[in-house]
Amino acid sequence: MYVSNHDIFILPDPSRFHHDHVVFSQALTRGWIARRRVKRLKKMNMMRRNIAFEILTTERTFVNTLNQAIDLYMKPLQKILNPNELKALFPPSIQIIHDFNSLFLADLESRMEPKNGNEWHPFQLLGPTFIKLISFLRVYPDYVSAYNEALTAYNDYVT
Repeated sequence: MYVSNHDIFILPDPSRFHHDHVVFSQALTRGWIARRRVKRLKKMNMMRRNIAFEILTTERTFVNTLNQAIDLYMKPLQKILNPNELKALFPPSIQIIHDFNSLFLADLESRMEPKNGNEWHPFQLLGPTFIKLISFLRVYPDYVSAYNEALTAYNDYVT
């Protein structure tokens, strides 16, 4: 209690009054920092989720395109073209890439798609799926380098 010389006022102890304001200010600041941290984590988790689902969508498109290339073009052309001509249009690694990417897609889907009530969560692990992919990446340079040759062969057959 604080008593002035002029009038008698019952005021809180000035030291206690100051202490309460400091505690209140600290609580507001900590709350603001915590809300900012949670907001940033939510944003990062949403970005991570969007990236992961973009990878899944891209992989589905790639596997679907490989399916079409093999089923609609390569298999029917096997009956018409000789093996060397077929090899010029379709690199031998296309079937290996298709099979592996189909497995990769299945693994991604099993980790990301809801099943039995399991939904995507911020701690979803995708690293093990990509680690399996590392040893397989050696097949891609042949596949990519054969693209220009396949395009040239295609243009030769079309014209």
